[in-house]
Amino acid sequence: MNARWAVVMMLGVGLGAGDVNAQLSDSAATAEAQRFIALLQSGSWPEAEQMVAAGLRDRLGAAQLEAVWGQVRGSLGEGTAQRVRAVSAIDSMKSVELFGDFERDTVLLRVVLSPAKEVVGFWVGPVPQEEPAESPPPPYADRSKFRDGEVRVGTEPWLLPGTLSLPVGEGRHPVVVLVHGSGPHDRDETVGGTKVFRDLAWGLASQGVAVLRYEKRTKTHGARMGADVTVDQEVIEDALAALDLVRGHPAIDSDRVFVAGHSLGGQVAPEIARRDGRLAGAILLAAPARPTGVVVLEQLEYLAGLPENAAPEAQSQIEAAAEQVRQLVLGALPDSQNVLGAPASYFRDLEAHDGLAEARGLDLPLLILQGERDYQVTMEDFAGWRAAVGDRPNVTLRSFPSLNHLFVTGTGQSRPAEYAQPGFVAGVVVEAIAAWVATAGAGR
Repeated sequence: MNARWAVVMMLGVGLGAGDVNAQLSDSAATAEAQRFIALLQSGSWPEAEQMVAAGLRDRLGAAQLEAVWGQVRGSLGEGTAQRVRAVSAIDSMKSVELFGDFERDTVLLRVVLSPAKEVVGFWVGPVPQEEPAESPPPPYADRSKFRDGEVRVGTEPWLLPGTLSLPVGEGRHPVVVLVHGSGPHDRDETVGGTKVFRDLAWGLASQGVAVLRYEKRTKTHGARMGADVTVDQEVIEDALAALDLVRGHPAIDSDRVFVAGHSLGGQVAPEIARRDGRLAGAILLAAPARPTGVVVLEQLEYLAGLPENAAPEAQSQIEAAAEQVRQLVLGALPDSQNVLGAPASYFRDLEAHDGLAEARGLDLPLLILQGERDYQVTMEDFAGWRAAVGDRPNVTLRSFPSLNHLFVTGTGQSRPAEYAQPGFVAGVVVEAIAAWVATAGAGR
């Protein structure tokens, strides 16, 4: 839950396409998106539902739209205006981004429209931080020691753009393939003011370790993936393709290929290692070790205790989200029911990917890293990994007292607002990974 607020993040992700060949114009798409938001603001739920693609109304119908907008209004107050931020093409569809001005904040409203002017996606989130033309590098990056090159990961129709950070100099290099956490991340895994994967890539490449990072499939192709996306489709298939890609590069040592997953990526990293079958080791960064429902309910309880969420409206919204998760855990929700931005079927699929069980079955070097200020994946998860595999000589576990979920240094109680501040992945994390890669791959 990496949003600015305790509740209301990705909401009502319904995806599909119309049968009209001609692409919608930017002006027409903007007018339709503004009309859709205006209907939500006026409480015209049946009329808003009529704008949604027919095949998605079971997940984004009048009742769901009323519930979603109730969460928005409860957190932010009444909306007063909507202004255009950007219009972009996603295959044959148009994504319209609007600034939504509310009593307590300005947010980003994204409406995705098919060529037939049907709403096929709707998202509410924080306004991205405006960045300079080139974001400053972390202090430990030495751009003279590596080169970034464009690559393509996977195959059509899910081809993904990526970046290979390759150390300069002769010889073949070890390589780390980075696997994202949950959400439609870019190749840098940009979260608020931190570029987690960019920092790791540049830091490690400065120390002689090549790194591949790539756009997540849900970022590049999310608008045509459908609502019933699985963890395989979201994460694992592309990670396996990325591992195959780097092995074919002439400057990469194919015997020293590693995977490093953050959050969700860390949870499935042991499974990726098993299915790949040729890795030199796996790195788990803030990886959940407990069932998703347990982890999410703990997050919500933590957020409810923050002073900024003391208002009755925020408490009510957090409790509503928590009750929905409890119903999910009990198996009381249909597969199509939207839960915190994804269908219940997705969470059930995620539960089938047991990272601890996969790790127990691996005879492979593992590096497990955890920030002690992380409220999303906590030291209880770290303890779970220690109990499962910590007694093995080829497993290294390290925790860092001052680091949060993004492995950024901070003080006091971690909270969502700190993610928005500019920050870098701590240099000690880069050092730990580089040293471990050198040792884990030395004898191969």
